Amino acid sequence: MRNSLILGLILIGFLLGGFFSVDQRELGMVSFSANKPIQSYPPGLHWKVPFYGELSYVYTNQRSSYVAMNQSLSVESGQAFTSKVVVNWQVTQAESYLHYLNNNSVKVFDSELSQAVLTKLSTLAVNAKSNLDFQGNVEQLKNWSLTNLGIKIINLQIVSLNPIAAPVISPHGKLNNSNLLSPESIYIAAQQIKTQADATHRTELANLRASDPQFFDYFIKVHNLGESAQSKQEIPALNKLYN
Repeated sequence: MRNSLILGLILIGFLLGGFFSVDQRELGMVSFSANKPIQSYPPGLHWKVPFYGELSYVYTNQRSSYVAMNQSLSVESGQAFTSKVVVNWQVTQAESYLHYLNNNSVKVFDSELSQAVLTKLSTLAVNAKSNLDFQGNVEQLKNWSLTNLGIKIINLQIVSLNPIAAPVISPHGKLNNSNLLSPESIYIAAQQIKTQADATHRTELANLRASDPQFFDYFIKVHNLGESAQSKQEIPALNKLYN
């Protein structure tokens, strides 16, 4: 009798261990062996055979990523510029998204996303007559898919667009360096550049905060951790900072 009771309790515990809940913002994904497809579960309470299959959760609400261009772009008028954008995206193919992350890393995913956005921006710049035209084209670019990542780009928001001044060329085809500065003037100019850069940085942060407060909060948390953390052990999983 006692053994039967113990076995019954173990069985009940085993069965209860199969229940799991999926949040309204997520999909539950259970992956099995390579020969069996991934099974998805919508938001709600579900049950699966305990210890059979690996349960993962895929966040399906809108997310935001910050992309800064390291290379300059040029429009038809010849004006070159660099830009920083916020990419608003959403998982639309949870199985493809999970498969990509399982075979790569989040860092590789971010790199692939950034490269796709930069390629799209390069195409828009080539077909734009001016910087203003480029910004308008970016604002109209909505809902395009990256099937290899399993996501959809909802839209792009330009945080900053910084024109690059063309160098002054002499009639002989050389840079004009006739107005060389003294060390004191160079120092003053450097201070002015730093002041302008700081002001631009503050403006970009303000624009980012206004366009996406949640991502701004995440960005600040990561920045503060990078400044204050003394070791890797003090840094939590970054996805836990994004609330």
